[in-house]
Amino acid sequence: MPDPPRRRDNLNHFWSCQVWERRRKLISWGRGIVAAAVGVVAALLIPRIANEQALVSDLAATALTFASISFGACLTGAVLALTVPSKDQRDYWSQSGLPGSRFSHFSDLIFVFTWSAMSQLAVVGASVGLYLAEAPPTTIPTQHVDIALRVCLGILGAVGVNAVLQLTTVVKTISQLAVAGATGKSSTDQGQ
Repeated sequence: MPDPPRRRDNLNHFWSCQVWERRRKLISWGRGIVAAAVGVVAALLIPRIANEQALVSDLAATALTFASISFGACLTGAVLALTVPSKDQRDYWSQSGLPGSRFSHFSDLIFVFTWSAMSQLAVVGASVGLYLAEAPPTTIPTQHVDIALRVCLGILGAVGVNAVLQLTTVVKTISQLAVAGATGKSSTDQGQ
């Protein structure tokens, strides 16, 4: 009996085969420019607002709340994708795909939820970084704390925009999945 694949091999496979192959679909200049602009604005303007410490703490808490709710939506979508469509529909989606694509429709569907969940985890990471920059665990010069705070605000702004856009995709996909499960057809089969 062969040894089961190691966890690291699975992660490398995900990044090299799933994410890297879809990079052109994932990287959108419009999204990237908007996310970068929001990140720069957040890094420059938020530290200038009065009562910065309370604002930063509230912003990090709000981002964590948003990320947890969105992560739940991603998991719900993945569960729905695995349970709502009939076995015949899942088999059909697993064997069909877009012309010229290496991936089936079902693989693309599950990837939407997986990638969106990872976007929400990026918001969690940026929020934790923001908390640490706000109240560093050691005595650090004030200028370094200000720089760290601005960097973390910029990162949170950029990944936050991406996370909101990913959540929009998840909600739309769950809606389409519900229609496909109810009618037995995908929205593309119905001409919508």
